[in-house]
Amino acid sequence: MTHKKVTLHLLLLVLVIFTTSLTSAHGERKFSPVGTWEFKAPEAPEGYTTGNLVISKKESGYAVTMEFNEYLKFNAVDVVYKKKTIEFTVYVEGETVTISGTFDKDNFTGVASYSEGVIELTAVRKNR
Repeated sequence: MTHKKVTLHLLLLVLVIFTTSLTSAHGERKFSPVGTWEFKAPEAPEGYTTGNLVISKKESGYAVTMEFNEYLKFNAVDVVYKKKTIEFTVYVEGETVTISGTFDKDNFTGVASYSEGVIELTAVRKNR
């Protein structure tokens, strides 16, 4: 190889290493919804206006539990999480409630749909 080709190859190698280090150093970590999210649904029926969404990772996807208090907890079914959005169903006192929404860092905005209508829901992550 000529001196010019060696210099060009070295320059390309340095450029590739520099570019790779910049993108990995400043790259955003992949978002995970796992954790405990404290939710508020002010328009929900009494007893169901506040609580926690507990989201955990399992082999086949995610598991969600809605906790309204120490004794009132519901495990979600049909949990689907994709690209910072989640949808799942809980059965509360014989009522089917479908919850869907979007995560933005440590905040969640969504809705709960059931036979009486649609209720807005917000949540803030308490821990991971």
